[in-house]
Amino acid sequence: MKKALKFILALVAYSFFFFIVMVFAFACTKQDEQGLLLAMAVALVATFGLRYFLKHRKSKTNADLVVSSVDESKPTPTKNQIVAATDSARRLLEEIKHSDNPYKLYSDKSSELDQFINDGAQISKEELGDTVRAIARGFGVRRELPPPDWNGNVAESCPFVLQRNESGIYAAPYNRSNTYKNERSYQAGSRGIGIRVAKGVSFRVGRIAGKSVTEEVPVDTGSGYALVTNKNFYYFLNDEVRKMPLTKIVGVEAVGKYLTITPDGSRAKPIEFVFKESEDAKLLADLIKVPW
Repeated sequence: MKKALKFILALVAYSFFFFIVMVFAFACTKQDEQGLLLAMAVALVATFGLRYFLKHRKSKTNADLVVSSVDESKPTPTKNQIVAATDSARRLLEEIKHSDNPYKLYSDKSSELDQFINDGAQISKEELGDTVRAIARGFGVRRELPPPDWNGNVAESCPFVLQRNESGIYAAPYNRSNTYKNERSYQAGSRGIGIRVAKGVSFRVGRIAGKSVTEEVPVDTGSGYALVTNKNFYYFLNDEVRKMPLTKIVGVEAVGKYLTITPDGSRAKPIEFVFKESEDAKLLADLIKVPW
């Protein structure tokens, strides 16, 4: 409602400004048809110029506010303070990773960790990633569904729409994936070798008839994100989101960065994912096996 009112007021103001400029410009001309067109053009340019000026002034004001806020912030931490904060943050992350309940400890210590980061702690993405994996693994070990705030973090990182009473456990990107399809081909036979045993009499040996051959060939299905919830395994198939119920998975194996999932069904083919990190493939495989 407020946005609509502001829009109407702005429209009225610009229209009034346009009218005033046009009248003034028309009065400075010969007051004929050409003068009217010229006055309208001048008013239009003046109105757009005013709009640009006000918008630019607003952006400059916001930038000044940002600079002012930066200037008034606390002093830059010294090298010794950064080292101390980094060591403390790393000790806390290690404590969380080796805890019996990593998520509970993380929740209790999150403000303390934020303070270390504000003090200049330099924590790598790999270290934070290991902590997230430890928390997700803890959910699987205890067969415990994560709270809504954790579920929200997982859902926001992936374009998946979860079902009601469905909780995201862990998500990870993969570089590529492929499945398999049956491809039929014809294998030519051989006429064999003809052997003459007498005049007008011969026989042929080694004759092999042609036959149809079926073989499995890999099919590239692209890259994307994989997500394990308490109900389904989500992934991409050529940029399209696919969902596979955990109860319909009959086989799962992780070897290095490779994760192979075999769905239920007589004609179903295994799907192979190649993840950026081998830890992601192993963790997803373990979470799929959990009887949620």
